[in-house]
Order: sequence, then C-alpha cells, then structure tokens
Amino acid sequence: MSQAGRQKPGFARDARARGAFTLIELLAVVLLFGLLAGIAIPNLSLRSGQATRGAAADLAASLEFARQRAVVTGARHRVTLDLDDGSYRTEWFVSEARSRGEEEPEEEPEPVRPGSGDTISLSPPTRADETFRPLPGNLGDRKRLSASVVLAAVETPAGRSESGRLEIVFDPDGTAEPAELLLAGEQGERMVLSLGALSDTVRIRHGVL
Repeated sequence: MSQAGRQKPGFARDARARGAFTLIELLAVVLLFGLLAGIAIPNLSLRSGQATRGAAADLAASLEFARQRAVVTGARHRVTLDLDDGSYRTEWFVSEARSRGEEEPEEEPEPVRPGSGDTISLSPPTRADETFRPLPGNLGDRKRLSASVVLAAVETPAGRSESGRLEIVFDPDGTAEPAELLLAGEQGERMVLSLGALSDTVRIRHGVL
C-alpha cells in the first residue's frame, strides 16, 4: 500500500481531533433542524389563527352587547372603532347625571297654546347635556385587539374604510346600519364579522370583504 493510502485514516482522525464535522454529522444536523422547523411552523400558524378567532369573538360580543343594552336602557349606543391602532370602545348617549347612575330631574314640557297648530311629541325629550359617554366601570374601557391581529377594513352602506375612526350606532329599538368588519392575522388568517340591521347575533366567517 502506498504512503498516501496509509495516511487517509490518519487524516480522518486528525479532522475529528481538530473539531471538524464529517458529512454524516452535517446531514444529521440538517435533518434535526428540518424536524424542528416542521414542528414549530405549524404551531406558530395555529397560535396565530387562535388569536385571530379570539379577537373576532371578543369584538362580536361587544357589538352584540351594545345592541342589547340599547334596547334594555332605551338609550342609543355606539361602538367606536379605531382602525389605525386596532382599538374599540362602547359608549351610550346619556346625560352626565344618568352616566353616573343618578336620578335626573324632571323637565316640565312646554305648554301647547290652543290653536297654535303645534303637535305634541310622544318621544322622550332630549336633554341639553346628553352626549355619547363611555359605559360605567370597566365596560367603558377601550379594548385593543391582539398584537398579532389588525382591524384591516370596515364596510358599511357609506363605503369601505381601511384607516381612521368610525362608529357603529345602535338605536333604542336595536336597529343599526349593516356592516362587515375584516380582521387579519399576521400569518394571513382572515375573519369577517357580519353585523345585520336587526339580528342580535354577529356572524363570523373565514374570508375577505
């Protein structure tokens, strides 16, 4: 056997002694990284999908609550949406006294002069200091979507909005303009909330506007 042939085993031992990797060891490392990636990536996608569905369920619950509370209290309610920072808050149209849970003083109706032609309104009088105010307690806190979810768009009869602030108003009879809200997750998930004009339930589905 030649001198070069006798040196090959020694070279391999020298390479291992110097901390080098053989081809089999490199393939094993690559295979291990592939297995880890195959486990981690689906889990990340699953968690992102759960965050999107959870955010959609929370926002839908706030919309349904605002409609039901408008009917129960007889006061208009609205949900203000900030598409730029992904936040929303529920408010109601009341006086300062009512917002604090205090009794409101009775207001004397203006007398109707005979023969004046004026009609008597059957709707409750509007107080001068009535305006939209946050709900009492933590119900009026501004809520935010998950950091991995954005409020991508809102579509109403007035058109489509992808930025800025807008509001969804519920009248005391529970009616509201129909609307669709699009939530998007960082892994590409899309959830659409469909708000009907009369239904108490906000439908949630996968898809785009």
